[in-house]
Amino acid sequence: MKSDFTYLYSEKTQLTFGASNGFGTSGVGDSQENFDVFVGFRSNLTPEFALTSRVSRREIDYFTKASDTFITASIGGEYTVNEYVQILGKFNLQDNASGVVGGDFENNVFSLSARLRY
Repeated sequence: MKSDFTYLYSEKTQLTFGASNGFGTSGVGDSQENFDVFVGFRSNLTPEFALTSRVSRREIDYFTKASDTFITASIGGEYTVNEYVQILGKFNLQDNASGVVGGDFENNVFSLSARLRY
């Protein structure tokens, strides 16, 4: 099951939220159930620049052992240079609380990318 909703708050700002629940396989081959929920927004501050943000929570049940709670928060910006080039930057804060010894971690990731259209 997966659901995504977008609410147009104003001409320049939209809010997104959603949830999903499904089954998968972990990196070591164990079955798992994933439940995700998120909320985010995007605001076009100018025609060239947009601000984005998102917070998500994932519950991972491994069935054969303890579960994990993975939380991600991000803030980013998108700058449109012209119709062919867009520059994107994002900062992610990630936290995993695990029932498995040694499975807890915190991670900060900054990414910079470009979208090129031809």
